[in-house]
Amino acid sequence: MIARILIYLTFVSDAIAQHPSAASQHLPGAGPNRQHYTAAQQQSAASDRRSNVQNPLAVAPAHSTPSRKYPPAAQHQASATQQRPITINQSPDATQEQPSVVLKSQSPLPPLDAPPVRERINFDFGWRHFLGPIVELCAVVPPSSAAQHNVGVAAQHNCSDKTPTAAASSFDDSGWVLVDAPHDMLLAQTVDKSNQASQGFLPRTEGWYRKRFALPAAWERDRAVWFCSEGIFHLATAWLNGQPLGARHKSGYNGFCLRLDNVTGVLWGSYNATPGDTTASTRLDGAGDSGGHVDPIENVLTIHVDARYGTNWWYQGGGLLRHQYLVSASRHAHLAPDGSDVFAFGTHVAGIRRATKGRGLVARTASLKVSASVTSGERVDSARARSWVADPEDPEALPTHRVQVRFTLSYSHHTRSGAEATVIKATATAATAAPQPGGTVTVQTVLPVENVSLWSVYRPRLYKLGVEVFLGAEDEPVDALNVSTIGFRHVEFDASRGLRLNGEHVKIRGFCDHSTFGGVGAAVPDRVQLYRAQVLRSVGGNAWRMAHNPPAPARLDYTDALGMMVLDENRDLGPDRQEGPPSERESGEELVAGMASMVAQDRNHASVLAWSICNEVGCDDEAWTKAFRDITYLLDGSRPVTQNHVGTELSTRHLDVQGFSHKGGDWFDSFHERFPAKPTLATECCSCLSQRGVDQDACPEPRPEFCTDDCHHDCSGKYPDGVESSGDFYHNEISNCTASQILESDGRGYVAGSFVWSGFDYLGESRGWPQTVKCRGAVADVAGFFKESSHFLRTWWLANVAHADAGRPAIASRTRYVIFIPESWVPLGRHGVIGPVRNPRTIHIYSNAPKVGLFRNGLLLANRSTQHFGSVEYEDVRLRTSRVLTVARLLATFQQAYSAQYTMTKEARVGLWNENGNGTERTG
Repeated sequence: MIARILIYLTFVSDAIAQHPSAASQHLPGAGPNRQHYTAAQQQSAASDRRSNVQNPLAVAPAHSTPSRKYPPAAQHQASATQQRPITINQSPDATQEQPSVVLKSQSPLPPLDAPPVRERINFDFGWRHFLGPIVELCAVVPPSSAAQHNVGVAAQHNCSDKTPTAAASSFDDSGWVLVDAPHDMLLAQTVDKSNQASQGFLPRTEGWYRKRFALPAAWERDRAVWFCSEGIFHLATAWLNGQPLGARHKSGYNGFCLRLDNVTGVLWGSYNATPGDTTASTRLDGAGDSGGHVDPIENVLTIHVDARYGTNWWYQGGGLLRHQYLVSASRHAHLAPDGSDVFAFGTHVAGIRRATKGRGLVARTASLKVSASVTSGERVDSARARSWVADPEDPEALPTHRVQVRFTLSYSHHTRSGAEATVIKATATAATAAPQPGGTVTVQTVLPVENVSLWSVYRPRLYKLGVEVFLGAEDEPVDALNVSTIGFRHVEFDASRGLRLNGEHVKIRGFCDHSTFGGVGAAVPDRVQLYRAQVLRSVGGNAWRMAHNPPAPARLDYTDALGMMVLDENRDLGPDRQEGPPSERESGEELVAGMASMVAQDRNHASVLAWSICNEVGCDDEAWTKAFRDITYLLDGSRPVTQNHVGTELSTRHLDVQGFSHKGGDWFDSFHERFPAKPTLATECCSCLSQRGVDQDACPEPRPEFCTDDCHHDCSGKYPDGVESSGDFYHNEISNCTASQILESDGRGYVAGSFVWSGFDYLGESRGWPQTVKCRGAVADVAGFFKESSHFLRTWWLANVAHADAGRPAIASRTRYVIFIPESWVPLGRHGVIGPVRNPRTIHIYSNAPKVGLFRNGLLLANRSTQHFGSVEYEDVRLRTSRVLTVARLLATFQQAYSAQYTMTKEARVGLWNENGNGTERTG
């Protein structure tokens, strides 16, 4: 039974790490109404680089300047029944963390969880969808004033200044299917071998989405409203009530926001709210209603998604692949609708020591650099303006009015009575002259913090940053949001010693995975993101590479809370590797803007360890390396930059850490000799094909395309002698393949670690029909079921790693030693098919014990010594046709040890053995 543990996001992520099976609805990002999005990483390296870097986009043409429409970030919405924080005297561990300020219930400061001045509404549900093109003429519509506010860096839709009839408010979409986001529209199609193997033999096409919604009449006077998407793949064009919302959005993995309140023809309120009320709005068709009941006026948002072209060679899906939101904030002054203009960066982490309780680390002092950009509305009513100018009697003083931003760092915990208490660690207010209407100003300051718990793999402590915007001397904030997971940590990549996190040596034991998962394709639910992270941690994984594109925010929410380090990766370096006609491709400047969007949306996540600017062949255009590095320095500057590719010195000199993709030890040694001061990391390794549940004897000689005739003959379903084919392509025993490649990097102390390709099998990039998936997963198959190879990794990356190791996930284990037999014990006949016994068999044992023994029906076959990061193999093991009981004996260094026993049905039995090998069996 899954433990139902109430988990709050702030200051309890160490509990999440200890209980990975906790109910997902209490974790950050869980469910459709996610409130908390981003977590600020904190480290002290290279914090001043941003000030010395010129914006590489500054030289781009004006139309190529990236818009600041990044994916949604933390907008907190509290329950109406939320209690105010109670009075507290100290933090949960007074010896490691003393609050700078205590928030009492009588405090003049509003509680951080008070009802927000901005609203963030889930927009996932109730979309009408049509798959495929709609052949039609475009209807001429007046140009929209909103277009200039939603300018992107893409080509205009084919209809130019016209709107397709499918985007008109009056269009009848009642025959379209009803879907909810996230939604991968390509999965509704049938696989066919005439389609691309890279896409899992699913066709690429286009589709349409329409959603009807009402806007409250109370918003019309002074609220700015945006539609915000976390990601629509691949090319998205939007209309509101038939009016185009700017240019087409091309970067399908980056979020964006579109302004709605200033669109010509936007509708507010309800029609016939009160009988005879002439001020009520009219219906879309202009008709009224004399019945006296209140009906909402419906706006219609239409989105056309063109997924006929992708950006790379794996299955990428198409449609509303991530969460969608409606955001409302003050029109007078506001932060970015997605919160991406709020940035928190921890630096000067000093005086690190062990906590007196638990395994955590505490820094005596640290500084939190914070900044927020405030945008003034295009229209400001005169009565409100006079209240926040320097001289209310002088209207000409409007340009000198002030904007104040209050930053509050806090954490929450539960007292012994069960009540929630909030402790303020630091607070500061910064002010500046407000911008002219329509302009933006950035406010920044530094919050000194004492006795701060650090974010680490085994204890990922998180804090919350509240940001409130005030106009002049007003007491109530005009806008506010929370960045819910701030994490302080000190990161150092060393060319000789690898990675040091908070002063402790950490070996990266990571995995690479795409943004897709099994039957849900590219529309991965939040709960599945949590499951994926838990699976990787369960075998000792402490890092995750986001291959090969910006991830969904929920995926990073969980890595923040669970203590998984992240290598965040961009799609392409330069325009040369894109698909489709030239008009559909992104220029180099647009791709740099995409990198900027990724950095802005993810820079507040504590788990993000480094930025990867490109992957393999996508790194070929090395002339762009400096521009991509510089944009990360400009928007972040606290993390190193790498790439999954060894290029020439042209790219190497611009990288902080050199990444290696599938390279042997001689590559590492040669590079280390040439560049002794450059840190190195195996950003991708260990690509071994495997298939869950298929013994090596059943498929002894797999090939990259297919197995040999021993297990699958020409994919015909039968062998020449009439025996039915097993349908297998690969077998499950890849321990030697995995170990030989991991040790190329893991065995070198100066290499920071390894990212195994991959954690899970994934859709697309298949080796030929009828395969629709790539079987590279080292931990789980395409449905998330554990492969036999997961036990091999768990043996060496978890059980064999000391609990005191700073890179070991906080997962409890029953014993120091483990043992596992991957073979299924099913008697095999001809061609590996179940039938008459096929002798002899090959048996493998995964164990980190010094010696293991294999028993057949109670008789010892042999004792074998184990090798580090290896497996034990027994050849020519003959099995009887009757019920077989085979025992794998674990002989360790202590006097008595347990033995794991396996039957044909995998029934577990236990035997107690002494050091001389004598003992009796007993049921476990």
